[in-house]
Amino acid sequence: MTEVDVEQIYKAYEEINNASDNTPEIKRSYEILIAGAHGSSNCKRLAAQFIPRFFGKFPEYYETALDALFDLCEDTDINVRLTVIKYMPNVVKEFDKFAVRIADALVQLLENETVQEIAAVKKALEQVLRLDPETIPAIFNQSLKGSSEVRQRTINFLSNDLNRIKMELSQRNSDWESKFSDEVKKALHDANATDYEMFIKMLLSLKMYEKKENLKALSESMVDAIAKENEQLDVKPSNESSFQKFMLCGKTLIQFFEVYLPHRYLLSW
Repeated sequence: MTEVDVEQIYKAYEEINNASDNTPEIKRSYEILIAGAHGSSNCKRLAAQFIPRFFGKFPEYYETALDALFDLCEDTDINVRLTVIKYMPNVVKEFDKFAVRIADALVQLLENETVQEIAAVKKALEQVLRLDPETIPAIFNQSLKGSSEVRQRTINFLSNDLNRIKMELSQRNSDWESKFSDEVKKALHDANATDYEMFIKMLLSLKMYEKKENLKALSESMVDAIAKENEQLDVKPSNESSFQKFMLCGKTLIQFFEVYLPHRYLLSW
């Protein structure tokens, strides 16, 4: 399709918004919205809003529409990027099948350097999690595949920003805490000492670990993990950094359980 202008995009929006069914003409109107993603900056910002708005109505355009949104995420204009970040969660609202792909894309955008964009991405991730709490594994997995900046910013999001909605997510999905805990424990295997400490804080902030039996099971699994790492560790001067990491992780674990595990629990074990 040839390049479209702002007037055409607004007209297409009105036609879709007022339509009762998807006639060939209405489908062409959605094509105009998608084409807007390759127009001027103003067209791109409108496309970023309107494509997600009607996403669920046009199954045959799912992939094309997503590609257009992902292209906008890489636009050179920060205002375009901020707009698409803000409205991408609406795709999940329209059709939650794509929640994981939207979460993946948002995590990758944590690599952007501007404070505005990072804040916008974190807010969008919160929205996606509210719409589909099952996306938490995708957020962890994508962060582990990303750069060191993405990893650190994702960990920061999970350890700080996510605290605001943990209770809400748990109320909406009774298994959410357990799944979150499983993902954190997986991430521990590749964690450095600093990340390890933050992951332990994440675990111990969960309501499920207020129960003695859960806390006991967690401590035992952590001790087993350290024991296995110790068996595999090549304790030689040439591997000093690995040994130091192991020792720091062990100290971190001990410190936290000294604080969080009352003596009466220890005596009852």
